[in-house]
Amino acid sequence: IHHVQRLITHIENRYTEDLHLEEMERALHLNKHYMSKMFKEVTGVTIFDYVYQRRINEARILMYRNRQARITDICYQVGFKHPAHFSRVFKERVGCTPEEFRKRVQAEIGNHS
Repeated sequence: IHHVQRLITHIENRYTEDLHLEEMERALHLNKHYMSKMFKEVTGVTIFDYVYQRRINEARILMYRNRQARITDICYQVGFKHPAHFSRVFKERVGCTPEEFRKRVQAEIGNHS
């Protein structure tokens, strides 16, 4: 469990960067196969499921905080390299596209101002 906690800390500090198992393996001095297996056993999700969820959560926060920011900019800011990949992962996890989410946020905020 200690290794998983170290890995989560590592991810939290770098989730906006380009993450690779090889980099994590070197940084944490753990075998990447062992690391992946332990992470999944302890958390119930894969390392990259965790990373993607973290990035999507941050993107949602940024959309609330800065309704003027371009979705493409938010995509890059949270660590995705390709807007199409960001949109696909966002829709899988949130149930709507980033654009639809932004419209909901704006409607919600508009109704509460």
